[in-house]
Amino acid sequence: MKGIRKRLISFMLLAGISCSTAVYGSILHEQRTQQVITKGAVHINDKLLMSEGWRNINILKIDLNDSNVSLKPMESATGVERQTVLQMVNNTGAIAGVNADYFDMSTSNTPSLGTYIEGGVLKHGYNSNYSELGVNKSMATFTLDTNNTPSMAYYGVSIRINANGNFVGGAATKNNIPNTITRPIIVDSSYYKTTNNIVTKHKSVYTIVVENDTVIYLAKAGESVTIPTNGYVILVPETSANEYYTKMPIGTSVDLQEFLYVGDNVITAINELKLGIGGSGIIMKNGMAYTGSAHKVTPNSAVARTIIATTKGSNEILLITIDGKGSYTGVTHNQLVEILQRYNVDNAMYLDGGGSTTFVARNLGEKEVKLQNNPSDGSQRKVINGLGVFSNSAPGEISTLYIEPTYSRTFIGENITLKLKGIDENSNPVTIDTSKVKFSVEGGSGQFNGATFTPSSEGKLMVIAQYNGAQAATEIKVSSAPLGLVIEPSLVQLNENSTKTVQVYGLDKEGYKIPLKAENVSWTSANTKLAATNNTIVSTTNTLGKLTANYKGITKEMGVIVGNTAVPLESFETNGATWAGDTSSVVGKVEISKDDKYHGNQALKMTYTFMPSANKQVAYTVFSNPIQIPEDAASVNMWLKAKKQGHVAKIEVVDKEGKTFYLKLADSLDFDGWKYVSATLPQEISLPAKVTKLYTYANSNATKVTTTLYIDHVSITRGFRDTVGIATRNDTSADPFYKPTLQQAIQNQYIINAVGPTKVSSMMLGKDTLASISKQLSEGAGAVLLASNSNSELSLGAPNYVYKNTYEAIDYNNTKMIMLGTGNGGLRTTQEQAWIYLKQSLDKTNAKHIIIVMSKNPLTQFNDALEGQALHEYLKTYKESTGRNIFVVTTGGSENEVRIEDGIRYIRTHGMNVTTDNYKEGTFLKFKIDGDKIYYTFEKFK
Repeated sequence: MKGIRKRLISFMLLAGISCSTAVYGSILHEQRTQQVITKGAVHINDKLLMSEGWRNINILKIDLNDSNVSLKPMESATGVERQTVLQMVNNTGAIAGVNADYFDMSTSNTPSLGTYIEGGVLKHGYNSNYSELGVNKSMATFTLDTNNTPSMAYYGVSIRINANGNFVGGAATKNNIPNTITRPIIVDSSYYKTTNNIVTKHKSVYTIVVENDTVIYLAKAGESVTIPTNGYVILVPETSANEYYTKMPIGTSVDLQEFLYVGDNVITAINELKLGIGGSGIIMKNGMAYTGSAHKVTPNSAVARTIIATTKGSNEILLITIDGKGSYTGVTHNQLVEILQRYNVDNAMYLDGGGSTTFVARNLGEKEVKLQNNPSDGSQRKVINGLGVFSNSAPGEISTLYIEPTYSRTFIGENITLKLKGIDENSNPVTIDTSKVKFSVEGGSGQFNGATFTPSSEGKLMVIAQYNGAQAATEIKVSSAPLGLVIEPSLVQLNENSTKTVQVYGLDKEGYKIPLKAENVSWTSANTKLAATNNTIVSTTNTLGKLTANYKGITKEMGVIVGNTAVPLESFETNGATWAGDTSSVVGKVEISKDDKYHGNQALKMTYTFMPSANKQVAYTVFSNPIQIPEDAASVNMWLKAKKQGHVAKIEVVDKEGKTFYLKLADSLDFDGWKYVSATLPQEISLPAKVTKLYTYANSNATKVTTTLYIDHVSITRGFRDTVGIATRNDTSADPFYKPTLQQAIQNQYIINAVGPTKVSSMMLGKDTLASISKQLSEGAGAVLLASNSNSELSLGAPNYVYKNTYEAIDYNNTKMIMLGTGNGGLRTTQEQAWIYLKQSLDKTNAKHIIIVMSKNPLTQFNDALEGQALHEYLKTYKESTGRNIFVVTTGGSENEVRIEDGIRYIRTHGMNVTTDNYKEGTFLKFKIDGDKIYYTFEKFK
């Protein structure tokens, strides 16, 4: 056998390119993947989370000493037609590439601004003696000579015309056609077959035809000629035509000298160069930031960049792109220098950046070249040229086989597809005849149907593939059946006569979510207007209902709303209201407001005064006509305009049985201006119902306050009031760590209680209530985590730790409790060093159980979704490598939630934040630890 390897995966590491982190500031988190695209060429992708945000860095590392790989310039057949880098790569047969030189975006069909040399030939360029571009603008050129020695410098370009050994003059350009021809220019057959298009525009030019280094024809002014394939033409302006025709009659021997120079020194003849490509300023020289003159495009702006670089002590080329839009921040010039020093760069220069920055490459074992970066324009920009990476070896026999299952976990009877890839000894892709692949399985049983495997036993199975002497294997973890189901999305909205497809997952015993084949899931519905087949939901009419998915006797409900989810009820165009709050300490009025409204022509305005008082004070708006709530409502919503008065806002709802409910719209009117607020309708309300009043109150008031509250545009959200498992995840039924109840700890067992907010503006708790809550949280507990920074004055007997929106770590027996600040929408924006603190804490601890408290759920609430996913991936990798149990506890909302993702348990506990303002509806989270085992439950306050 030629070796056995597991499937290629993305992985986190710091190895690859030697780097120095001392110069480049604090890297909060790094994710790296790297793969060989051909022998001698490696694609590295680094995603770095910095204090400024994410850097997405793609690098092609090319070993110039490896004969298998070469670097060549790429452009269109005309030299002036713009193409995407992917088009150039596919047209030239390259396996990877980046964009290269700058060009004038304001015009079309113009060449690059710099020099273009390919295979010892100056394909096109400007003579630096007559051009303001290039060296005269501190724009560098990268070259590679016939010994594969790279160089980058401010090279000047000279194009000299010699006749019979005597210097006649300098050509202004080669194959670049200026708007006005005032000096001779050289045009060969690289891009033009005749001079017709040129002389049509420049009618007064004369043409000298040179073939095999000899003048063979002198054309008249404006005469079109054929350009020799083994020669070129010299287009001469009318003002100097007589001079050139006199010095270069037919039969003259012509020597065209093309070379690069620096200052007064000729550096190299162009025919000694494999490639030359123009760019912009030099960034680094001999490992240090270049301090000389350099053309820099937007040096102080954080934008996308493309760079070509060499590394210290090696004959390597780095083609580097750094993305600059969307989720990625781009870099300034100074930041770029620090990044390049991190990658051990010796010399570096700019290629075109911004929207031009493009990186394409094939993946290991694949022939198709794909876009690998995120262009700033949202798609690939058509550019003037590029640098391509080529494999010099013909495809060979397979050397290494890779096997990649669609999923590494599954259930008995759930088939998975096995993707096979192979490479030869030069790491080039090999076509695999799947009909000749032999599959086998160890550690269990299953059936193969081509490259599809269906396991028939549980456990860790090793699937093995053999092909032409090469072998690969991959491990698949098989469970007998799911412990529970997850439907995504679990709540869908669709229009009438439309469809929507969902995905059903099974949760295995380790807490991993595994997709289930649609054909193995059956659906039932109590609503005859709803149906689902193969996970596709169908409805022909406006309705609201639930569908039940069934997989091998395990069921899960989902909600379906057909039609609009938001339904307007009242904008007070005709319906008015009256004031009903006068007391000895409260006065006010309600009136129509036509000047300040959110929707329509008018709104309601309640003006009220609260006098100083230690008692509760309430201001009422009584609707003249109660607002009707239909049967399919899940919440009542409206727009309120406040003045940061901080009072509580509620509505009075009377259901169809005459019962009255008081539902909270806003725990605090702590905003200035219009804001959308909402009150969830509890399940115990019998619908249809009606909103009779809106009121606002203060539990006490130290000084006299006169303020206003505007009310407008009442609506309902259609949906389900029993939202657990539908609008909120509830994976407790599939979690062996969850218990409906937990007994008190005995012997070496211990309890840790975690609670959400115990202080809410709308709920005044008396001393006896606070004492009861304190007792319940402390009783039998080894520690209490106050997971919210909104806490009542509790008298806790157990050691307690308060969430302060900053990092804190607590050790208790074999449990590590870590608090992380996320109040600003993520770790980085709240306390960027928290990433480092978290990693240090986890690296040093021997605790079996990890409880992390933060205010935002990384998977659903981080402003930076990339950061949230990265945090999850880090915790997942840590759990898989250590075997520790990880819980992420957050607070918020008015319902508890448990979602298990890749073995990480994300638990939201709402504390006393309940719609009804009955503290006994509040809950806290209880953990019970028994050695290496941990269990949890939710308990209500008594």
